[in-house]
Amino acid sequence: MNMSRSYAFSLSVIFLASSQLAYPNLATVGENIWHLTRRIGDITCTIEDKVCDIEDKVCDIELSVIEELAKVCDIHDCSPIPVSTGGTLSAPGTYCLTQNVTGAFVFGLDDIVLDLNGFELNGVGNAIAVTMSSRSNCELRNGSILGATADCLNIVSSNSVTVRNVDFSTTPTGIAVASTTNLSVVDCTFRDHTSEAICSSNMNGGRIKNCSFTQNLGARVVDLANS
Repeated sequence: MNMSRSYAFSLSVIFLASSQLAYPNLATVGENIWHLTRRIGDITCTIEDKVCDIEDKVCDIELSVIEELAKVCDIHDCSPIPVSTGGTLSAPGTYCLTQNVTGAFVFGLDDIVLDLNGFELNGVGNAIAVTMSSRSNCELRNGSILGATADCLNIVSSNSVTVRNVDFSTTPTGIAVASTTNLSVVDCTFRDHTSEAICSSNMNGGRIKNCSFTQNLGARVVDLANS
């Protein structure tokens, strides 16, 4: 082999080797890209799942905040009919205390809500603090009734009455009820009554739920056999 042919052969070998280094197997490259793409897809799905979990937790927190705000508004919103003194509630609607009141309230019509709004209603002398007579669809809620020498609440010949989240204390009887249908007493406390906490007669369809009774001299509940 002469010198020129040897030189040409060497160049061919070098060119072939460099070609193999510069241009690897395309099938291997494609497979690597496919695996990389799949891995990126898996990572993306994992990130999306975690984002969804975070969004769900945020939604749960938002719902909890909304529920707490609803409770606050339920206690402190006095926009319907604000009242600052006792008297007869003479029109349907929601009445809301704006301060502690010394006096008494009478439900003059059906479909009335008296929201004590976290305040105290202090009874005066022998006057019953709250009276409902021949009423329907009425509610007393969210506060305290105390101090009178008569009953805190008197309900007679009424239907569908709700008493919710009220603290009754330091009167002869917390609730005196007669000839009434569908009375609900829920989340209330009865303390330091000199007679019964709840005294009833001729009841039909009443319920007492989540209430507490502390240091009442008489029985907790008297004659609620038909409830």
